[in-house]
Amino acid sequence: MRAWEHLASPKGNGGEGGIRTLDTGYPSIRALQARSLNHSDTSPLTLPHNPILPTPWLFNLLCPCYAKAPALEFHLMLLFTEICNSRMKNPFLIGEKVYLRPVEPEDADILAACNNDPEVRVSFFTHTPTNLYQQRKHAETLYTPGADYIPFVIVPLEGNDDRGIGITALHRVDLVSHAAVYSIRICDSSQWGKGYGSEVTRLMLHYAFDILNLHRVQLHVWCENQRGIRAYEKAGFVREGLLREAMMHNGKYCDFYVMGILEHEWRARQQNAG
Repeated sequence: MRAWEHLASPKGNGGEGGIRTLDTGYPSIRALQARSLNHSDTSPLTLPHNPILPTPWLFNLLCPCYAKAPALEFHLMLLFTEICNSRMKNPFLIGEKVYLRPVEPEDADILAACNNDPEVRVSFFTHTPTNLYQQRKHAETLYTPGADYIPFVIVPLEGNDDRGIGITALHRVDLVSHAAVYSIRICDSSQWGKGYGSEVTRLMLHYAFDILNLHRVQLHVWCENQRGIRAYEKAGFVREGLLREAMMHNGKYCDFYVMGILEHEWRARQQNAG
């Protein structure tokens, strides 16, 4: 799908829950089409700054020249959305702060960090290290037909490169029962507290319910991981049960919450947010 088709889609540019299929921060294609039909509207378009596209001033400079030629203005907008799209590497889901792309073998260092970093693995009870060789091999096996594990690299929209900061995934995707298990790991602790995790969770629930047509998404979280629990509850997950002494960690048996969200609960939250 081309960039302008993303913007013209029903969920593009300001769709449900603030999720945008292509988040440029610019007017939607439909808004431009409506503008082109209103010949009395000769005011110039003013675009907000967007870190994906470093030259909004050029668009703002040229648009007044096209105010009396809306068709040209419309095609200029298409050009800029294409430029915007080219700033991202193989994007699949795009939000306001981050975008999600498929995992590549070159992301082995991110996969390894999500497993090995002490600050990350403390909440996931990881007990065995991994290396780049194993993670490259693992990445090459992903996305085979019928696979029940669908991971994505998390990439901030700010910055000038495609460097990922973590991994998010749906595990045990069951297209018969319409259910899956959700996970997220941000391996760069300097990126914590910026709202990336909350947006990634919203993007992944959008993917689960709106694209995969799932009915239920669940997760297990260590009861002492209060930051994670707050983030999941903010996204709409509810505590459904307790797994008592489910895992041993640092010589102590630990409890885990089972948390879940159903499709109708997700949709109700989107309607209330809108």
